[in-house]
Amino acid sequence: MRLPLWLKDRTRLFYALAAFSHGLILVYFFRVLLNELYPFFRGIASLSQFALLLVALAFAAAALYSPHGTKKPAVQTLRLAMVLAIALVLIAVFRIFGRERVLLLFPLPVTALLATLWYEQARYSFIYQSHKLWLLLGMAFALATSPIAAAGDLFPALPAVAILLSELQQPILPAIAHERIVPLRQSIAILRYAFLALAFHGILGQNRSQLPGVAMVSLGGLIATQLLHFVVTVRPHVLTGLLVLPVLLAFLAGLFNFVSYNLWGAVAYVALLFWESIFFRRTHEAYLPREKILAAATIAWAFFSYYITTDWLQILTGILVIVVLAGILFYVAKNWRKTITALFLLAIASWILSLRWKISQSVTRDFFRMPDTRLFEPQLPATGLVLTILELQKNQEQRIRTNVLPEELMTDPAWRSEKLLPFRSTPATLVLRFAYHCLVRRQPITYILDEKSLGVYAESQAILALQDLFRHTACTLYFTSGEALRPLQRPAEQIFPDPQKLRTLTKEDAAKLLALARAIKRRDQLAEAQQIYDQIFRFFQDDPMFLRELASLAAARGDLEQQIRLLNLVIALRKDNTLYDKKLLMELYALSNERKKSAALAYEILAEGQESPLAIFAFLQRLFSEPFDRYEMQALYQRVLNYQPRTELEIIKYTGLRRTIEQSLQQNPTYDRQFTDEKYRQEFISFPE
Repeated sequence: MRLPLWLKDRTRLFYALAAFSHGLILVYFFRVLLNELYPFFRGIASLSQFALLLVALAFAAAALYSPHGTKKPAVQTLRLAMVLAIALVLIAVFRIFGRERVLLLFPLPVTALLATLWYEQARYSFIYQSHKLWLLLGMAFALATSPIAAAGDLFPALPAVAILLSELQQPILPAIAHERIVPLRQSIAILRYAFLALAFHGILGQNRSQLPGVAMVSLGGLIATQLLHFVVTVRPHVLTGLLVLPVLLAFLAGLFNFVSYNLWGAVAYVALLFWESIFFRRTHEAYLPREKILAAATIAWAFFSYYITTDWLQILTGILVIVVLAGILFYVAKNWRKTITALFLLAIASWILSLRWKISQSVTRDFFRMPDTRLFEPQLPATGLVLTILELQKNQEQRIRTNVLPEELMTDPAWRSEKLLPFRSTPATLVLRFAYHCLVRRQPITYILDEKSLGVYAESQAILALQDLFRHTACTLYFTSGEALRPLQRPAEQIFPDPQKLRTLTKEDAAKLLALARAIKRRDQLAEAQQIYDQIFRFFQDDPMFLRELASLAAARGDLEQQIRLLNLVIALRKDNTLYDKKLLMELYALSNERKKSAALAYEILAEGQESPLAIFAFLQRLFSEPFDRYEMQALYQRVLNYQPRTELEIIKYTGLRRTIEQSLQQNPTYDRQFTDEKYRQEFISFPE
């Protein structure tokens, strides 16, 4: 075993220590960004997507940075001065005003400054390719522990230190040997990056339990391949690698449906990484231009994969493997390598079988899905609290911005006279919007916001910061949990709705509540909508449209008796055409086994002549068939015989219906006919001739 150069040369030793510190600070700073910044962007993207955006920013910085050629000293000095200035400003502001308070009041500016530090530090990641082992060891140490968590408010200085250390290094570029069999290796690179994207899909969200295993396998595999470079000094022949590759992929096909896709992706990534490290002495990753393009495409695919279901993500990955294997098969078959070709055919067959099994066991056939942002939806306030909000608006004569009422409610004619405006409480822009409307434009606005929907701003420290902000404005902020209002400046005070308001509702208030109930019903909040409908029923009990809405709500809730009662009220009003209501009620009576009422209503519709007789006859035939009612079926048969069809289509329907009724009557004879048939049978047994 040869002695590494970094043990012989102090310059290389210092370079290795710089690589270790760079990896250590990079991962620690990444964790700090997730912990400190993500709560403000919770409603925009999931945690895994936010982390992927940071990774994409870091990759873009590293890929665009070129250590080759001369550097302009003025530009480098300006960049270093900017980094030091950002770090010092952030540290000073954090120490004077408090880190939490600064983040709560200035989330977007602080995010921009921290993202700049993240970008500048990530620029130097690829210059440590020759000492990637130390870089990976630093990352592993930062993931396993929190060695510098005590830095607290001083954490912006850490990326600045890493940037200064990187600037002091003379880049030692890795020695890239002659690239052999480029098409094959490029195909393997496509699979390797796709497997890595699959391994970390949703790893900080719904698959968080897989994070330790995936991180351990992926990072451990990267470190092991670097150590393998020092142990294995003789490279095996490439034909041996081509014999091993299809067997390896066939094994991964067998494992595809039996472990979680995150862990499988990590194992598959490390397996291909070991294969290329052994047979091609590969030590670099995403360093060559073509690899950078593939890595960028993989990051874009990883971001898009959050908008499709996980079943389809795995199926598409399997299809990609089959396509790549088919391309490699065509490549090796041209050289008449019969054994290798047979092994690749076997690998393709195993993947086809594995993919068929995966498709047959898929939970859903839906392709697209929206990622879970885990933001609490605003809770609808109680009916009395809605009236309290309206009364508050009239007393203060100010515009009210709120997120507790549906946005489509503001365009309803019953609500246009009210000065109510919708408000979307995204934590990242919340304070910025408050400052613009209340401090810059000096507008007297009342905000009524659901407390839990504010995310990080619902905590006690955030409430204190908001109190200082609103103390110098003409705006007013109320928090609500659905039952009462709580002023921001007086958190201990609660404004409860007046119970007498519901008993003394006016027609105007009832119209507004009806619009609210309709908006809630469109959101499928059936129980809340039913409660409001019941409270305003006395105002609209003579309105057929209102009763029909209430009947449809009862149908959605599965309340058959309530739906029947409301449809009877609609028919009894006789204010408009009730043919559809009668037909629906006729069907509901049949469902509730009230056959006499259903038949009577059907004959009433038939007598009115507004509906096709054949449709009513067909319904009655089904009604009297199960259980069979011979008396009613015989009466129906007489009506059918008396009917004269007018068109060819009616003749066809009429013939089929008549034949069906006749067969029913023949298969269900009367007791007299049964007695006659049985008597004849007994006589035939006694006197067969």
